[in-house]
Amino acid sequence: MAEQREQASLSLSEVSGTLNTRGYSLIRKLGEGTYAKVYMASYIPPNDQRRKVYLACKVVDTSRAPRDFVRRFLPRELDILKRLNHPHIVHVHSIFQRRTKYFIFMRLAEKGDLLDWVLKHGAVTEGQSRVWLRQLTLALQYLQALEIAHRDLKCENVLITTNYNVKLADFGFARYCVDARGRRVLSGTNCGSLSYAAPEILRAEQYDPKISDVWSLGVVLYIMLNKAMPFDDSNINRLHDEQIQRRWRFCASVVDILSDQVKNLIYNMLEPDTQRRYQVDAILASDWIAMDPRLATCTAAETNALNAALSEREQRMRRDVAESTGPALVPTAPATGPSEQGGVREDLESVRFREDSSDIEDLREGGVEHHALPRTPEELDIIAERKAAENPHAQPSHGAISIMDSEPLPVTNPPEFLPPDLSEKLTSKAPSQTSKKKSEETISPEDQEEEEDTQKKSSLQTLHKT
Repeated sequence: MAEQREQASLSLSEVSGTLNTRGYSLIRKLGEGTYAKVYMASYIPPNDQRRKVYLACKVVDTSRAPRDFVRRFLPRELDILKRLNHPHIVHVHSIFQRRTKYFIFMRLAEKGDLLDWVLKHGAVTEGQSRVWLRQLTLALQYLQALEIAHRDLKCENVLITTNYNVKLADFGFARYCVDARGRRVLSGTNCGSLSYAAPEILRAEQYDPKISDVWSLGVVLYIMLNKAMPFDDSNINRLHDEQIQRRWRFCASVVDILSDQVKNLIYNMLEPDTQRRYQVDAILASDWIAMDPRLATCTAAETNALNAALSEREQRMRRDVAESTGPALVPTAPATGPSEQGGVREDLESVRFREDSSDIEDLREGGVEHHALPRTPEELDIIAERKAAENPHAQPSHGAISIMDSEPLPVTNPPEFLPPDLSEKLTSKAPSQTSKKKSEETISPEDQEEEEDTQKKSSLQTLHKT
């Protein structure tokens, strides 16, 4: 075991020199899993040596990962990450590959994750929760416009920046919701965290992952306001019964101060009937969000991101219609695998931010149609099997990407939203570093939670029971 760790360390040292020539440096380790580690990193642009950007770097070692993860989940995650560009989704700076290791550089969340925040500072005020829930709902709306479901929405995957904005992170379980012909693809994988899983997932039946994401978001909102879990997940059968029979309640410490509007919203998000459960458009148009008129309109970045996603989907729909009239084609995987020398590959493609003049209100009120996207999970599996048969020793192939970090977003949540007794501390305290404890490690629910996450959840359950 010691020898294996030493070899892994040497491999990381070898690649660090190559990354340094591109302006990247790994500073210190923030978290560690079975086959992934998260480091604090820095980046100095070649054309501006005086500017230094601090990032988080997720290092995935495929030599230690299960075969199913390497062949299915990792290719899907990298393919999705290359396409995302939204102000409330963690910003991916660049991705590099060297032999069995992938280096995913992304924006550093200076304030850590939402679960750490709640455990440290207590329940989030209703005004602050409104801002954060709206940001997360806009992120979901954007993903659904691209026909993508997150499937692992939880407090640990909600990161908080130095400006007190939230970013949705960790797309290890994300997948497309349509096939190459635009047909709806239901999900059957029992993934994500049990505490946030919708009842249709617990029944081990085919489910619409978009609707299940809304349930998970409702659990996140409940935890923000209560500093407690809505359900006891120590027994799956009892958990499912509590969900179906709505045996949950608001904590006594907040039940009398929460507005009727937010109670009604949570009630509709934690609706066990998928046909009646709120969707993202209903959340954004809810009375609770409307209580703050400043949140009625989207920022330019939010509008442009959604319009870009809708435009991309429309283009792909037209392409798929054109292809359906000709010979059937199987979408190809991006780029070829790592070079024989094993060096860090040059950037092969960039994701550019596109402008569109569509009206965001029309999209929110009227909903959107669902069209096709390339590289569905089934197609990725076919491609992986073919490549594995051709070269059983090859690593999965992905094109490296480079998306330069944008300027910090303006503060959309005013200081008055912060708890009064924390305002001074939060504005004067030096930023803490985010820590990823679990997300990189597993693909099965049984192995999903690490010890530290379990301790956090136990803390919330203890508070709930008291």
